[in-house]
Amino acid sequence: YPATSEDGAINAVDFIENLSRLANALDRQKGKLKLILAIYPQHISDFKSYANWVESLLQQSIPPNLKFMLYDGTDAMMFKEIAERYSEKFRYLYPDLDISGAMDEILQNAKSSDKSEPENDAISFQQALIKLTDAIGYGQEKDINFYKNECFSYTQKHEWIHLEALVHFYLHGYYASVNDDKKAIQQIDMAITKSDGAHEKGIEGTQEMQYHYRIAKGNMFFMKKEFDK
Repeated sequence: YPATSEDGAINAVDFIENLSRLANALDRQKGKLKLILAIYPQHISDFKSYANWVESLLQQSIPPNLKFMLYDGTDAMMFKEIAERYSEKFRYLYPDLDISGAMDEILQNAKSSDKSEPENDAISFQQALIKLTDAIGYGQEKDINFYKNECFSYTQKHEWIHLEALVHFYLHGYYASVNDDKKAIQQIDMAITKSDGAHEKGIEGTQEMQYHYRIAKGNMFFMKKEFDK
């Protein structure tokens, strides 16, 4: 039976009590198992209120059979101050996940002498694209230019204009993130032009990417409140 406060709202005390009851009900081994609740907020804009809610949980006595696992991006660090104030209860875990490195290794292993040149080049393009997105994520402009040119060397060699559009789209995202609006617009316009060409030539059977790139361009103006554009 869920415990609630007098006004019907679920507060931190009730929340923990209800979950503790659930943990006890699920624990067939009586004291040997823990209930771990993973929380991934996907649509949240008030980070302060969320952090305050987490702190309200930490202020309670959390039973040993109950744990909370919260996702926090390294760029947000919503709980940094909380972690310092409640060091005995709260800790950050940093998983050592080299996703891009693993993907690159998988792609490298996929290359073989049995494959045609376009097939191996397609794999090389994917490897260069992964490294490009990594460089964009870290804001390494020198590496961005290097891997951009490597990507274009394959797309132009095989006339993969739909993939060339994708590279321009990623570059648009980078320039938008550093507030270089002029280059961001140039890149998204190139993505739109290349995608339109790919559709006209039948390389892309649907107009999904044409729509997607136009939405990306519109979002730039929307975020800057330039609604007339």
